[in-house]
Formats: sequence, C-alpha cells, structure tokens
Amino acid sequence: MAACFNLLRNQSSRAGKDILSLLDWVIFCYLIGNSDAHAKNISLLLLDDGPRLAPFYDLLSTRVYAPYGLTEGCAMRIGGETDPRAVQKRHWERFAEEAGIKPRLVLSRLVELSHKVGHRRLDLFRGAFEPYRCDILYQLMELIAGQCEKVQKMARPETTQKR
Repeated sequence: MAACFNLLRNQSSRAGKDILSLLDWVIFCYLIGNSDAHAKNISLLLLDDGPRLAPFYDLLSTRVYAPYGLTEGCAMRIGGETDPRAVQKRHWERFAEEAGIKPRLVLSRLVELSHKVGHRRLDLFRGAFEPYRCDILYQLMELIAGQCEKVQKMARPETTQKR
C-alpha cells in the first residue's frame, strides 16, 4: 500500500485529492469485507493535465463468500495485518505511517466512513435491496454492521474505551 500512496504523491497531478480517495478506498474495502482489494484494482488515468487516480472498480464483499472457498484475508496488509478480524487501532496507525498520512486523519476518516457506510447499508436494505432479500444479503448487512461497530469502538480515545 505504501508504494501506491507514494506513486500518487510523486506522480498524480492532484496528489492530495487522490491520496484521500485511495485512503477512502482502503477503508471502504475493509468495511464491506472486500478481501480482493489488491493493487491491480488501482489505476492511473493519463490525461492532458497529468496522471490522476482512475475511478475504482471491483468493489464487492468477498468475505461473505468465505464459506464457499473465497479467502477472508486482506489482499493488501493494513499495518502489517492480513486478517481483517485481527485489525486493531495500532494497525491503522501503522498503516498511516507507512502511507505517509497522519494517523489522526486515518482514524477520523475511518470513523466518518464507518458511520456513512453503516447508515447507507440500512438505506439499501430497506430500499433497492428490498425485493432481493436472501441469506447472503442478510450476512452482508451483518458483516458490514460488525465492521462499522468495530471501527467505531477501536477509534475512540483511550479514556472513552475504559468506561
């Protein structure tokens, strides 16, 4: 991941925006259980004003299909960890250092996106997904809820966690 962030930092014509977008991609993939989020899913567009991050694709939850043989482990490490269940605050802080981003920014984006994704999943479940309810969809909703809850707990300041 560090190499991807460094590439954007050194080559993108809008490095700041692209770095934040890549950070959001990492967080989003973690929250939805996309264990297939690898570097081949990250591309640059070569435009007249210079290279910039291409729109993301291949965004899906693979962890819900682990019982059918898909791996649960992250394709790219988060702070040295590949098991998404084992990722803790310290891993996100280490990830931030490796990516050259302030840990406070990573943790705040993590919490912000977990709230957005958590609320949006409910909107989808009650709306667009309503006609398609099935076991795997329920499992997906539970997986995302669990990831969002875990993130919100781990990102709390130490004094709040001890209560």
